[in-house]
Amino acid sequence: CETSEEDVLNYIIRRMNTYAFFPHMFEALCHFNGWDSGIVDRIRAAIADADGAGSKGGVGDEHTTRELDALRRIRNLYPEEWVYQGNAVGSAKDCALATRERLDAGADGILFHGSPPKNLKPLVDVWASYRPQGKFDDRSVNPGL
Repeated sequence: CETSEEDVLNYIIRRMNTYAFFPHMFEALCHFNGWDSGIVDRIRAAIADADGAGSKGGVGDEHTTRELDALRRIRNLYPEEWVYQGNAVGSAKDCALATRERLDAGADGILFHGSPPKNLKPLVDVWASYRPQGKFDDRSVNPGL
């Protein structure tokens, strides 16, 4: 929430890049979300080009580029809906709405990862206004508890 372009590139695009190399993962995401899986090969080729011939991602994002211009080029290959449907991105309100949409669609919890807590604080600050009433009354209002 409320992050710079550099943070979006490092926290979201780099994470998506690592998932692109897990066998069949993006194909499954495309299938279940109705996305064009033909785009995946172009993204993988751009990542491989940016990372060099020897790198194919890894357990985390430590094996993929941190070079901002390369990340921008790769970001531009991802359809916008992939970024916004797969992540909570933008203002605190945007992130709260994205979180609420997932809960309204049937999720019984949300895992936030890839961002440091300071970037989630704006979401926590507004969450009480977006939290579904009645559905999670047995849980803390603070999503971190």
